[in-house]
Amino acid sequence: MIASESISRRRARTLILWLGLAAMALIGRLGFLQLDQGPKLAAAAQLERVHYVPIAALRGPILDRSGRILAVDATGYVVSADPEIMTPAQRSTAARALAPALAQPVGRLMGLLRLKLQYVVLDPDLSPVLAQRLARLALPGVDFTPQERRRYPEGALFGPVVGFVGADGQGLAGVEETYQRQLAGRPGLEREVLDAAGNPLPERDRVLRPPRNGDTLVLTLSATIQALAERALVAEIHRAHARSGRVIVLDPRTGGVLAMAQWPSADPNHPGRYPPADWRNQSVEEAFPPGSTFKPVTAAAALMAGIITPKSEFYDPGYKVVTGHMFHGWEWPNAFGWLNFDHAVALSSDIAFMDIGLKLGARRLLSYARRIHVATPTGIDLPGESPGVWLPLNRIRPMDLATMAFGQTEAVTAIQLASAVAAVADGGVWHRPHVGRELIAPDGRIVRRIGAGPGQRVMSRKVSAEIVKAMTDVVRFGTGTAAKIRGYTMAGKTGTAQLLLHGTFGHHLYMASFVEYGPIPHPRVLVLVQVNDPVGQIYGAEVGAPVAKRIMAETLSVEGILPQRPAPLPAGSQRSVPGFVGAPLATAMATAQRAGLALLVRGRGERVVSQLPLPGDPRPLSGLVQVSVAQSVYLARRVPSALGLSLGEAQALFRAQGLAVRARGAGEVRSQRPRAGTPVRPGMTVELTLRPPPVAWATAP
Repeated sequence: MIASESISRRRARTLILWLGLAAMALIGRLGFLQLDQGPKLAAAAQLERVHYVPIAALRGPILDRSGRILAVDATGYVVSADPEIMTPAQRSTAARALAPALAQPVGRLMGLLRLKLQYVVLDPDLSPVLAQRLARLALPGVDFTPQERRRYPEGALFGPVVGFVGADGQGLAGVEETYQRQLAGRPGLEREVLDAAGNPLPERDRVLRPPRNGDTLVLTLSATIQALAERALVAEIHRAHARSGRVIVLDPRTGGVLAMAQWPSADPNHPGRYPPADWRNQSVEEAFPPGSTFKPVTAAAALMAGIITPKSEFYDPGYKVVTGHMFHGWEWPNAFGWLNFDHAVALSSDIAFMDIGLKLGARRLLSYARRIHVATPTGIDLPGESPGVWLPLNRIRPMDLATMAFGQTEAVTAIQLASAVAAVADGGVWHRPHVGRELIAPDGRIVRRIGAGPGQRVMSRKVSAEIVKAMTDVVRFGTGTAAKIRGYTMAGKTGTAQLLLHGTFGHHLYMASFVEYGPIPHPRVLVLVQVNDPVGQIYGAEVGAPVAKRIMAETLSVEGILPQRPAPLPAGSQRSVPGFVGAPLATAMATAQRAGLALLVRGRGERVVSQLPLPGDPRPLSGLVQVSVAQSVYLARRVPSALGLSLGEAQALFRAQGLAVRARGAGEVRSQRPRAGTPVRPGMTVELTLRPPPVAWATAP
């Protein structure tokens, strides 16, 4: 009995001991977890429960100088479907209902809806109006998801200049790339607390940092002048069967680019449809031999160095031998004989400029080319600028120097050449070219003015005046007479350069160019035209000068720059104002010039829709007629239907057609007068009646 009690006590003590040890181990483990691992485990739990979600900022819009939208963030809708939950009848119904709105064949949509997938994209970018209409159909298995996308209303008009944005919101070309940081803004931050099932819990002050939307970028570019320049360029490229071409229009007083057109171009709304070559900005990224348009730079260098004077004379027999190499002037087999400086420029004597280049020397010519930024990048606010192509100083032979003087050995970009000639036009002051004008914060403050500054003096005012005088003679009686504009004094320079083909100059491959600025003596507009590889007529006087004249005349009208002197009234012309309404703008320009009138153009488009004074009114003493233009394609069409649209959407639709709107009521458009399909007439007003929509927004189940 005693032995049994002793064993029980030992067992009890052993159990208590083990329980004590277990308790001590648990206490130790708990202490370890609480004191040592506690902060780490709490942080891990916090990571499981709390998520930090970025809030996207809206990308800032890009505007032309008059406020026309060139790029903007807008909502599009992704149309998707879940074929797994749809019956065959529902698939068929959905395909037939969606096909007209999505502009896709019913068979293609049926093929997508038969896929054994839970998510199929039917349309990646549907307009909000169509998405709202289709959502009301409540098609089973079909969903409409809003998504912000970058829109470019002007399409290919400004393609490589404006650029485009990639899927990650990064600018990949043009000013979208240059001003990426300013346009992108700063994303915000939101905190989200989840329960055990992963559902968000209601929480105050979820937004830790609100997003800051991007700045608005206003450009120096004008959509009106850009359209005029592109139309004239493309027409000439097609006429001359040329490979490509480019136009720069800028203000020589500031360096602000008014237009930068090229062909071929690319539409930033569909960047993947174009080869990479079409996204290259030809005016900035590609260098070409400038030909005789470079002669003003050579002249400025020689006059500044004192190698020649305005009274210098040159003998041009039509050819020149340099270190055993025979060079012919463009006039060969004819000859100019003795020429003074003005006539050497006006008649574009290659032989005279070979003499000037050899006297000047390679070191001084190259040094001045760097000073005036035709041998260095200009620093324009566009990506990918080429510095040009020049031989190193120690490799320039006399024959290279001789041809370099008239723009044949070196290669420069169009923007380098345009800004250098602009320095001649602006009294010897070089301004850095730029396409950005100002950045505006979301609250309306001007954050930064771009391109403002006094410029850099690169030649004396006296040297500039001498070159301007000689370039005025180019248009007055020299090689550029095709660029004369009635009522204005203009200056210019022709150029015809042989282009490189597989590293050598092609004998039948040329670039025809012309640069023009004016009115003299206070130039406000400069136009540079370059056409690559024209067929038939190859000279700048034949190909470039007429195009530059057309662009310059139309730009002067758009800018409201009146003729310097009243044009003489042509014999037998009418004393009243002719009618321009309904005529293409180019025809109206020609009619006005024949009548001794100048047009002040308002708006953007190809056809005149109104004018003041009215047809038949007495001729104004100023000789100026104001005309408004619109796209001719709209004039040929009929009144569109606005039924079902909101007032804002209807106003945007009719404004694009050049139609005024008068509305009453609120909600959606339920009726309109005139009815859809009525021929459009200039000045027409559309009356709209609006009522609340009969069916509320419905999303697919």
